[in-house]
Amino acid sequence: MQKRPVVTDEIISNACKIVAERNQIGDPSLLEEHYEYHGMTGKALAFKLASKEGWEYGIEIDDKLIDELDSIYDIAEKELNGLVEQWYLENKNDLVILENGTKIKFKGSKGEIEEGVIRGIWQYGIAKYIVHDMTQTEDDKNGKLVNFEDVEKVE
Repeated sequence: MQKRPVVTDEIISNACKIVAERNQIGDPSLLEEHYEYHGMTGKALAFKLASKEGWEYGIEIDDKLIDELDSIYDIAEKELNGLVEQWYLENKNDLVILENGTKIKFKGSKGEIEEGVIRGIWQYGIAKYIVHDMTQTEDDKNGKLVNFEDVEKVE
């Protein structure tokens, strides 16, 4: 099975180019250079452009541009979601879909092996389980999102 697509520098570059073109920013590489994919707001990127590149609020930066800078993430996510959807269609026969209540193990965000219980399939993404740790009940609202291909059933 092919690996699930992830955000690449190319995806970020494409998103920055779109925003740069829409806002007549001559050099989209400035956005790429200062943008951080996870957790960076348009306002934070505007602050970086102001401090590192000398852009000024009211001249190069205004509220409209800040909103546009916020859209870099959305544009990148849309492209990634298209790639993941294509990946899913090509690999869905190789994915094992487990039932709610199934005990599983998976690699956590820091590389450690975690155990949990599948509580559902996430409706806003592609091929992701909602997983609770062993202490949570079905009524708990919070859970981790874990890719289908990253889980192993615990016997």
